[in-house]
Amino acid sequence: MLKTYKPRRKNNSGGSQGGNKGLIVAVAILATVVVCGLIGVLIYVLSADNKPEQIVVVPENPVVTSAPVQTAAPTPPPAPERVIPPENFSYSDGYLFPSDRVYITEGDLYGLSKEEVAYVRNEIYARHGYIFQTEPYKSYFARKSWYYPNVYFDESSFSAVERANKEFIVDYEVRMGWR
Repeated sequence: MLKTYKPRRKNNSGGSQGGNKGLIVAVAILATVVVCGLIGVLIYVLSADNKPEQIVVVPENPVVTSAPVQTAAPTPPPAPERVIPPENFSYSDGYLFPSDRVYITEGDLYGLSKEEVAYVRNEIYARHGYIFQTEPYKSYFARKSWYYPNVYFDESSFSAVERANKEFIVDYEVRMGWR
């Protein structure tokens, strides 16, 4: 006769106690890890609130090497007690700035007075012989060896660099509240 296979039953008297102990130990370890993790996160969050703010020191006269991104209007620099005569900041050959071949940046104009910036702008015109009708430009540019009045002056003779510089200076003067 064929015998049928019957699975054996475990003894409930003590054999299942060992299985429950393993489950209890695993749950205890998991609970400990979770509690430690929560304590760590809580400590991190609380310590982040106690950190001092970082202080950024900005130099009084920053150096700008390229045209800055235009955001809010800059605060005008304090006006000097006396206007520095334009001769004191001439570039070479009596020019204030090589505005016919170098693009002017905000760093080039920073620290110059309203009047000095106007001289730099008007020098672009003077290079092409613009005939000034008002002082102080009329007498200032008349004293320059390179200045030749041109009755046929036309702004269209400005190079691309000169046009860009003129527009940049006018924009700077507007942002400074000088125009």
